[in-house]
Amino acid sequence: MAQTRGYYTGGTIHVVINNQIGFTTSDPRDTRGTLYCTDIAKMVDAPILHVNGDDPEVCLLAVEIAMEYRQQFHKDIFIDLVCFRRQGHNEADEPMVTQPLMYKKIAAHPGTRKLYAERLEREGVIAAGEADAMIAEYRAAMDKGHTRTGRSSPTTSGRSPPTGRGSAAGTGRCPTTPGCRSSACASSVASSPRCPTASSCTAASRR
Repeated sequence: MAQTRGYYTGGTIHVVINNQIGFTTSDPRDTRGTLYCTDIAKMVDAPILHVNGDDPEVCLLAVEIAMEYRQQFHKDIFIDLVCFRRQGHNEADEPMVTQPLMYKKIAAHPGTRKLYAERLEREGVIAAGEADAMIAEYRAAMDKGHTRTGRSSPTTSGRSPPTGRGSAAGTGRCPTTPGCRSSACASSVASSPRCPTASSCTAASRR
């Protein structure tokens, strides 16, 4: 229906996160009658780009091709991102039961980020250890963001978020409403039983 008047959008880019475990069958010959899960797109003559999820640069190239195709021809295009889900369907699922061969390979897979970092080091794009330094820098920035919002980082301090009159006076925020950032709270908590900016905030309960 992509080309009908009522549903035409000028072209849609369909990205299929193909983690290969949509069914509990181990043999692809038992999952469907076609080779690829995106073969259904052939009935509307939509191009299909099959991409290795372990190659970030090729994934980016596929997106660029899809964008240019959509902008020029105003038709649908599919990206079949072939990847995997390490932990199965959900937290309680054990995929080794239904797909033991695949998940033996997945268990030995180092991860896309690590593979790409090793490739960049081999090509001399980044220095040895630079990728790990980027991760440490990013996590430090995230932890710093937690601190700025008045919530301690579980990876650094292990302390509970500040509460009570002392915390309001020190941070200028309501001690009971995380979204309240008014400096008026700091001066009013001692004299007013309620936060002046949040009707649901009962600062008196902290006094």
